[in-house]
Amino acid sequence: MDNVVINEHSYVDNSIVGWKSVIGKWARIDNFTIIGEDVNIANEITLDEAIVLPNVTLKVNVKDKIIMF
Repeated sequence: MDNVVINEHSYVDNSIVGWKSVIGKWARIDNFTIIGEDVNIANEITLDEAIVLPNVTLKVNVKDKIIMF
């Protein structure tokens, strides 16, 4: 989507990254993860089969969950 920043050494596969989101360095996003608009993923975070709703800053690894902070 528009205005997405994927920092160096990060991996995104089979996933959707929403508008204005930022993926930190060395992050891994895969297995049908969906990231909403304006989400910030910290460095070295892994998201596996996760759904992250808009306007969230995520600093923990997530597997098979919906994040709604």
